[in-house]
Amino acid sequence: MNSTDFIVHAIENMEADRLMLETVKFDIECLTPMFTGGVDRYCDRLHETGIIGSMRWWYELIIRGLGFYACDPTSKDYQCKFDPNSKKPFDEQLCPVCRMFGTTGWRRQFNLQIKWEPNDKSYFWLKSIDRNNQWWLNKIFEFPKKGNVVDNKFAIVIRNTNNEIIQQLKYLLSIMQTCGGIGAKNQYGFGIFECNDSVSPDDSLKGIYDYLRNGKCVRHSNEKDSGWNNLEKLWWYDLAINDNNSMVKQWQNSRYYINRSKDQSAKFLLPTAFDIRYKIPPVNSPDDPILGLRASCKNRHGRNITRKYFGYVDGDHRQRSNIFVSHLYRRAEMTDYHVKAWGFSGSSHGIEVGEELKRIFEIKTPIIMNSFSLNRSEGYKVIRSEVNE
Repeated sequence: MNSTDFIVHAIENMEADRLMLETVKFDIECLTPMFTGGVDRYCDRLHETGIIGSMRWWYELIIRGLGFYACDPTSKDYQCKFDPNSKKPFDEQLCPVCRMFGTTGWRRQFNLQIKWEPNDKSYFWLKSIDRNNQWWLNKIFEFPKKGNVVDNKFAIVIRNTNNEIIQQLKYLLSIMQTCGGIGAKNQYGFGIFECNDSVSPDDSLKGIYDYLRNGKCVRHSNEKDSGWNNLEKLWWYDLAINDNNSMVKQWQNSRYYINRSKDQSAKFLLPTAFDIRYKIPPVNSPDDPILGLRASCKNRHGRNITRKYFGYVDGDHRQRSNIFVSHLYRRAEMTDYHVKAWGFSGSSHGIEVGEELKRIFEIKTPIIMNSFSLNRSEGYKVIRSEVNE
């Protein structure tokens, strides 16, 4: 189908869809605070662009993991652009991600609005065991103190689309809910959520693959795409941590807060992701080892690999993190805490992260590392591997 024929076909479909407009609402419950900074980096409200940006990022890596091509929208060399006068067929001009989320010359295929109550927000805060972190964290996280984070519920409302697109967004949110988070600063514990209308990650992955296979994508990935994140490198943990856990008690009893207001409570949240991600000093004896995911990685692999996995800022050059960890959170009062960790560093490093989580929380039994099997002949499914050490 050439570009002109596709446009005519698209206009006809849009006219048909106009007569059957659908409005679908996905109710989102924030299990850890939600951060979507604006142009000044303050989270004064939920920004639709922050939600759409994180959804697009996850859709890119899912598409690549399924063996299809997704462009790099931040690169002039690899960014899709749609030209209705081009002789190139439509499907060769747009990757599935740009077709769904829009790009130069092509608008997004859905209308997204965020509905939330202004009183569902609170001020950014953290808690740490290390008193030395108090000054430093106040310094580097100065900007969120002036803004707010959403920590209750909101709704994603999708309008002006068809059922096929709605299903894709449902599958996408389901995978994000299970394997990661939404919004910004997931590496610092923000953005863990649950969606009211979700399906299993296995069914979600199959649904997205079927959509692509049935004519929505003709271009497959190749070697030059291998440096981008995709599902082949993804692993994740979701651990239940008892309230009586000794490390939990240390955090609960710690006096070192960063920007804590008087009305905030630790009933459902212990914002400890920074300690877990970076460094936990000896708490019982000076001879005890330093714990923490980054500290463990640096001890095993040295500075360069650690920077690759955990990211860094060096002047104008930034390397985003490939490792993410949640705060400790509860789904209901008087239940176990949970902590999630996920990354795009491959299963070998994922196992190392699991071993360090076991040390941090003194877990004696095996824990489960999750990843995806992307073998088409065997079907797309979640693989659950025990981590024993």
